[in-house]
Amino acid sequence: MDQAARAHQLNPDDDDLRALLRTEFCRRWPDSSRALDAIDRYALLPAGRLLRSMLVLRAALAVGGDLERVLPAAIGVECVHVGGHVHRDLIDSDDVSLGRVAVHRRFGPERAIVAANALYFSGFALIAECRARGASAEQVAEVTRIQAEAGVEHNRGAELELAIGGDPDHATSDYLRMVRLTSAVPMSAACRIGAVLGGAGEEQTRALAGFGENLGMAMRIRDDLAPLRAGGRAGRPNLVAGSGALSAAERVAEQYTGRARRKLRRLPVGSSRDRRLELTRSR
Repeated sequence: MDQAARAHQLNPDDDDLRALLRTEFCRRWPDSSRALDAIDRYALLPAGRLLRSMLVLRAALAVGGDLERVLPAAIGVECVHVGGHVHRDLIDSDDVSLGRVAVHRRFGPERAIVAANALYFSGFALIAECRARGASAEQVAEVTRIQAEAGVEHNRGAELELAIGGDPDHATSDYLRMVRLTSAVPMSAACRIGAVLGGAGEEQTRALAGFGENLGMAMRIRDDLAPLRAGGRAGRPNLVAGSGALSAAERVAEQYTGRARRKLRRLPVGSSRDRRLELTRSR
């Protein structure tokens, strides 16, 4: 393998990473006659943006980590996200999700709940699988803790979202706290998971976690504002109402975007470059 090919293995294109993830999903959830597997496959495939999985992989690669070692955790993080999405569609009584019939409409609410629960547990089983691929017991334990804590915080945010969803006079601080818990915390956790499994130091892990948190804030605020820009209502009822004028809310989103960029600039790159060089020479 020439030097350029080796370098590409250590810093693959986003399209290559998404193709790798989608292939892995299809391999792990093939067409099956078993009812639970079929429902989970329907929920998972075709895969969407895979943003959280990509953050896991990119964070690991940023610190010179091994792609194959972290791959099961990247799949697991997406399983947890999709399981939560199935529950969210059921709570919102959405007939359509991501351009097709929602899981609970296709298979019934009871089976949707069971399948989503199975995805949660699959997520943790996949994290544990990283141990067999070379991750240390300490790394797997830390990543399991990160995912569990993020899941609890996400559900606190989901409860807060239900509480403020019908209140047109909710405080801006409540909205921002909800966004942090439901969107920023999971994205930060994905980055931390990749960093830990990639062998990052504390400073690198903090920088990547801060990037994920601020990215999550910016993306969720922009997603909620998108219908307003088009002259409609907010993506979820009343969530942006307390944020003031549209332009003010957009400035808040841009502030979080700037913070995310600054976190990346603080990421130490010297040790990461050295690690990539070592991996290149060893292959």
